[in-house]
Amino acid sequence: MVERGRGRFVVVSSLSGIYGVPKTSAYAASKHALHGFFESLRAEIHVTGVRITIVVPGFIRTGITRRALTGSGTPSGRSLSIHEKGLSARVCADRTVRAIKRGKEFALVGKGEVATVYFHRFFPRLWAKTMRSHPVQARDRWLARLPWKGRLPDG
Repeated sequence: MVERGRGRFVVVSSLSGIYGVPKTSAYAASKHALHGFFESLRAEIHVTGVRITIVVPGFIRTGITRRALTGSGTPSGRSLSIHEKGLSARVCADRTVRAIKRGKEFALVGKGEVATVYFHRFFPRLWAKTMRSHPVQARDRWLARLPWKGRLPDG
């Protein structure tokens, strides 16, 4: 691409590349790394004519959560309702292609959930408070108060 003086990297990231939510720290770290690497690379190679588009999909109707691995390495087999209500994969692909054709460096693709990027950016303290009271965090605090400390009792 550098020799030709043109080309484009298309990087598919996630909202977790912009911000993290409870129970996704490793996933968020990998997506943040993509952003850091490709944003730096974009600045380094801009003069070569090679361009980079980072696509950030929101909730897309795919089997990602159903096929996600649990801590034991087995597929979860469960879908999250938020993904089931998400944008279709076809519409996501069409919007991604449109962003690439327009030469965008960054493209948010999804429904209303993409507004969370702006909420995070413009209201960081409120965002942090929201994440601390996220339902997953509240559930874990409640379970920790039980006599068996969040583990199911034997039998």
